[in-house]
Amino acid sequence: MRDCPAAPGGRAGSPARRRQPRKHAVWRGAAPAQSLAWAWYHAGVLVQAAANARAPSEAPRSRHSPDHTLGRRAPGHRPRAQPPRTGTLNAILKEVADHLGISPDELAGSLWPREPEQSVNFVTVHDGFTLNDVVSYNDKHNEANGEANRDGSNDNFSWNCGVEGPADDPAVEALRNRQVKNFFALMLTAVGAPLIQMGDEVRRTQQGNNNGYCQDNELSWFDWTLPEKHADVHRFVKQLIADRLDFGRGRNRDDVLEELLRRVKIEFHGVDGEAPDTGETSHALAMSRTVPGGKHHFYLMFNAYWEPLDFVLPAAPAAAQGWRLWIDTTRPSPSDITLRDEMPPVAGAQYRVGPRSVVALVATAGGRGAGDEHARP
Repeated sequence: MRDCPAAPGGRAGSPARRRQPRKHAVWRGAAPAQSLAWAWYHAGVLVQAAANARAPSEAPRSRHSPDHTLGRRAPGHRPRAQPPRTGTLNAILKEVADHLGISPDELAGSLWPREPEQSVNFVTVHDGFTLNDVVSYNDKHNEANGEANRDGSNDNFSWNCGVEGPADDPAVEALRNRQVKNFFALMLTAVGAPLIQMGDEVRRTQQGNNNGYCQDNELSWFDWTLPEKHADVHRFVKQLIADRLDFGRGRNRDDVLEELLRRVKIEFHGVDGEAPDTGETSHALAMSRTVPGGKHHFYLMFNAYWEPLDFVLPAAPAAAQGWRLWIDTTRPSPSDITLRDEMPPVAGAQYRVGPRSVVALVATAGGRGAGDEHARP
């Protein structure tokens, strides 16, 4: 067994002394599926699954994976009638979409009042692919576990972006980077406690192994070269966490999720700014949210199509100084997420959202201020 590289500032020594123990994610007291946080996270699943839909020229999916598609034509076009496809992700997504219009009244039957943080949002945990492997592998590769690749789940809801495993193609790597940022943007703008698996913020890989419980070696250890190798993703996640905390200053720790939902104005839209298209040809979704007190307004746009789409923007609140760009995952670092004091203004009635990307705009009434109540996006 080869030695594991020491952590920065650590001492060299035997593998047993130098390896970094894996941080297992813990599932604790998650809110029911009817919570907004859960529905909003599943909105992320809805969009990401559509993002995994391949263009006609792209490589086919794994034979083990469900059909990751919400329709293969641009939004607004209606394909010819097709027989129903039972057991595909489309059926699951239609159920998920039902949760998007959730009412706080549906939480009233809970056994006890739930704090927002009692809803846990996650994309990956220790059982399954790492986030890097979700965007790098169609199939599991568990041969090293000694069970002829029979162990581990065959349903990973993943897409390799056209190449199985490591890729030298800059376009493939750029798409994978963007998909990782999309996942983080969805998870960290949701109400609730985010659960991040160790190393996902720097694209740690297990080389397609989705059942690494028996791999007490470099496959499951943290690679301390990754923060430098994937510095752009690392910066994106750190800034997103900092912004999440900054926007959430002044939150009342006695908040109950049901009561919070009653005070937050949330609307879902399509590309044209009207009601969202939930049909099988839809690859886009937008969400507007006004926090209690009306200080901060957010407009989030998700393009899961493989071409850019022009989203119609709602008018910024009269008390605000127009929309400002917070997140655009198609932009190169550091423009993919901007500091709160440096957010550029957004001009015009439309915003072009790049292929397979997430964009978030912010409008603040009266400018930036401290102690903004319930401003967490």
